Amino acid sequence: MPIEPNPAHATTEPDRSAVDRALARLGAEPRRADLVPLLHALQEDLGWLPTGVLQQLADKMHLPFPDVWGVATFYAMFRLDRPHGVVVHVCDDVPCRLRGAEALLRDLEARYGEPRRFGGEAHGAPIAERASPVDWETVPCLGQCDHAPVAVVDGRLHREATAEGIAAAASGGDVDA
Repeated sequence: MPIEPNPAHATTEPDRSAVDRALARLGAEPRRADLVPLLHALQEDLGWLPTGVLQQLADKMHLPFPDVWGVATFYAMFRLDRPHGVVVHVCDDVPCRLRGAEALLRDLEARYGEPRRFGGEAHGAPIAERASPVDWETVPCLGQCDHAPVAVVDGRLHREATAEGIAAAASGGDVDA
């Protein structure tokens, strides 16, 4: 029996098309194990994960919406609110802090204002629009401890990250990743 969509989570045609494209890339009936790759594909396509898209994905995968919501809110790399600029994630875990993230975080805050801080659930309330072209947040481990400090700028990994390198990447410059 299909789950009835929640009208509060209505989606637009482009959102529905994005879900259909992500599912079509699988080439098979989606399994629960496909959820994280599908969320990545949707975020890459849309730039974030609107609630209606999560509801539609849950419906199409025959999963309870809270299961999809739980996965999307558990991982720091998924955005549940629309970014207003270039998206930057900076690791603030111990290995990165030991290798220079403290200074990097101070430099980025001076450039772009206060970061959003990953809170482990739905990324908290969105920060109000600001003049900065960068929407950045501190996140737990990005899995690159050997190359700390680490950042991800619009989905592209930057090892041994510097504020200058992040600024160049955020402005469209070509920086070694």
